[in-house]
Amino acid sequence: MKHLVLALLLLPGCAAPGGLQGAAPGGFRRPDPAKHPDLYVWTDTCNVYVLKDGDSALLIDLGDGSVLDQLGQIGVKQVDWVLFTHHHREQGQGASKLEGKGVQVG
Repeated sequence: MKHLVLALLLLPGCAAPGGLQGAAPGGFRRPDPAKHPDLYVWTDTCNVYVLKDGDSALLIDLGDGSVLDQLGQIGVKQVDWVLFTHHHREQGQGASKLEGKGVQVG
């Protein structure tokens, strides 16, 4: 739950102009590493927000699912939650890649 609250508080800043300027490994971007050291953004069919907690993560949207293959580059071993902002296919077309991984979806 703390991930959800934090993610909802951080997202408006990510949408602001110039809000995604920091570089990170493997094509991930970081909105403001000094203020939000555990927040990453992956872009494929949509922006996928990754909120790290140790070696676990909460994802906001999933895009085509390619983010799942790249999470190791930022030290993520397990995705605990994927939260979908809405039901358009560009947000969730990679959902089938979650099957059997024990990921909770909301």
